Amino acid sequence: MAQPHFWFLVLFLFMEPRDARKNDAPLTVTGILGESAILPTKVPSNDKLDNINWSSLTPVAHVQREGTLVKIFATHQKYGGRLSVPPDTYNLKISPLKMEDAGHYRADINFKDPTTNEISSSTKNYTLHVYRRLAPPKITWNAIPSENNTCNITLTCFMEEGREAVRYQWTPLGEQAVESSGNSRLFVFQRPKDAHINYTCTATNPVSNNSQSILLQPLCAEEERKTQRFPQSHTAGTLVTFDPLWHTLLSLLEMLIIIILVGGGFYLWHKKKNEPRASREKDAPVMVTGILGESATLPTEIPTGYKLESIIWFSHAYFAVVQPKGTLSSIIVTHPDYWGRLDVPPMTYNLKISPLKMEDAGLYRVNLNLQDPTTTTINKSYTLHVYIYSPQCLEMLIVIILVGVGFYLWHKKKQEPRDARKNDAPLTVTGILGESAILPTKVPSNDKLDNINWSSLTPVAHVQREGTLVKIFATHQKYGGRLSVPPDTYNLKISPLKMEDAGHYRADINFKDPTTNEISTTTKNYTLHVYRRLAPPKITWNTITSENNTCNITLTCFMEEGKEAVRYQWTPLGEQAVESNGNSMLFVFQRPEDAHVNYTCTATNPVSNNSHSIVLQPLCAGWSEKERNWKEGDDFKSSNKSPGSSSSSLWFILVPLLVLVPSTGIFLYLQRKKTKDADLPPTSPFTPPSENQVYDEIGIPKVNVSDPQKQEALNTIYYTVQKPQKVENSYSSATKLLGISASEAVI
Repeated sequence: MAQPHFWFLVLFLFMEPRDARKNDAPLTVTGILGESAILPTKVPSNDKLDNINWSSLTPVAHVQREGTLVKIFATHQKYGGRLSVPPDTYNLKISPLKMEDAGHYRADINFKDPTTNEISSSTKNYTLHVYRRLAPPKITWNAIPSENNTCNITLTCFMEEGREAVRYQWTPLGEQAVESSGNSRLFVFQRPKDAHINYTCTATNPVSNNSQSILLQPLCAEEERKTQRFPQSHTAGTLVTFDPLWHTLLSLLEMLIIIILVGGGFYLWHKKKNEPRASREKDAPVMVTGILGESATLPTEIPTGYKLESIIWFSHAYFAVVQPKGTLSSIIVTHPDYWGRLDVPPMTYNLKISPLKMEDAGLYRVNLNLQDPTTTTINKSYTLHVYIYSPQCLEMLIVIILVGVGFYLWHKKKQEPRDARKNDAPLTVTGILGESAILPTKVPSNDKLDNINWSSLTPVAHVQREGTLVKIFATHQKYGGRLSVPPDTYNLKISPLKMEDAGHYRADINFKDPTTNEISTTTKNYTLHVYRRLAPPKITWNTITSENNTCNITLTCFMEEGKEAVRYQWTPLGEQAVESNGNSMLFVFQRPEDAHVNYTCTATNPVSNNSHSIVLQPLCAGWSEKERNWKEGDDFKSSNKSPGSSSSSLWFILVPLLVLVPSTGIFLYLQRKKTKDADLPPTSPFTPPSENQVYDEIGIPKVNVSDPQKQEALNTIYYTVQKPQKVENSYSSATKLLGISASEAVI
């Protein structure tokens, strides 16, 4: 049965007018980079327009109607100075356009009824496309000769900028010129005898078009096939090729350079490989390290079989001479910078500098004059490094400094105020349902504030400073009449608060330099929480009796409304009363002899708290009925009365009374009636049944019957259905069947 209904709905959807189906479909608007675009609202001039709020990925603008004037306020800095409303319309004009302006836009158009002041809204959506005016496209080519003396040429047309939504078209086309699927390439099959053809590529986008032509000369001729080794690029006009002779010379030159480089590299490698390691390293300076204020030794080695004649030391200048005298050595210092600081350790010819100075660091050279039998000189070089500490100590010092700096920064970060550490973190604001909340901006009064744009999931408000006045415009209908700016501040006040106001808010605070008119923006984020004032919580309970005559009672505390962020706490606690993890339950272990304890549940949320108390009397089965005067699962609603006097206990008193009093009255009435009927004479008349009547008689006598047969008859139900011929016979027959007198059948 559901299938016909389904097809009827499908048919109805297809028959729906296109305008109705696309009521919310965005309107497409196209603009040119650097020019303007208009987003039309199509609002009649006689409509009671109040304002229009424009938004995209960010708030865009707030348009306010004030009498016959229409004012527009840019609500984001990137649109500053580029928005306007054309005369006699409520459209939005953006000029000059930027590429980043492209995207989706939304207009919330708010109308105000002049009689009731009710706000009604209409929403329109737009998609803005921004394109560049196209420059002439560029063309590149490559050619591949085939075996049958045909040249296969590929021409590629492309745009260096503004490639968005560009289509390409080549002309002329034919058997020898075929376009690719995307039309950006043209495949040309050329023979040497073919005429030169001019091919044109036309590039088109939604706002402009441009073209470029190329004259295609033979590219794969037999005499050029040796020279056209690599595909070439050309942007426009006639194709140019290298002269074959020059191309050959260049190729030979390239080959010659490559041979020279490879040969020179191989020679150096071979020489390096066969050079003795000692000869390679004899000129390498020896690294010597010293610590400021201590000593450093520059070592010398006398080759075996040579006799030392003298040692001459050089640095920036000649500064010392060492001469052997038997087993000792004497040193002559020739430079005043080293006086008193040079020495030759015993049994060596090394040079010891002590104490070291920072200026001692640098390059040193020694000439070892040897004799055997002729004079020979050996040169050695040294590089002396002088540190304030040893390198190991320096590394340790660096590590200690880094650790110290890290600890300092961590400690400073820890001790820094929370507001400074969380500069970009949302500021938490708490409000009470039906009351007010203020989102603080903390903008000094002497700052050059221009405006503030507030937004949440939707635009919220636009705050505009005009001289000493501050005006606020609600940019979404749900905030209408509930927003204000407190005096001498730029804060946002929302009153009265609704539960749906909770969420994240953002304030884009725009400052304007009075001299340069430059706009600088500061962004602040907020998280608004809205809570209810708590009513007294409710308490329910259930019990379980254990084997040792202990009653295990579970009390549950809960809120019917406003359960958000509620915490529960029970008092008093002890060995016989333990809270659950969430604190909403209390587990009580009670014995019959325990005194009655008053337990209180306190519910707390960030803005209020409330409590409820109960007096816990014995509850478990098996205890005296006087002790168990509560019903399991009862809701304790009174916080200042014992359960015995509570509304729950009153029902246990009223219900038995309502049952017993009527029952007692009915019983006394029946007893009195029975006594009265027993006093009547036994010959009271019995009305015979009329003709054609049907009787259903049940005998329930209230007297003692000594005869067993009569006793059996009294417990028997008879259905007498007959049509008597005479009244006397029917009467006697009925009497005989029942076996009782007429007075005994009346109850």
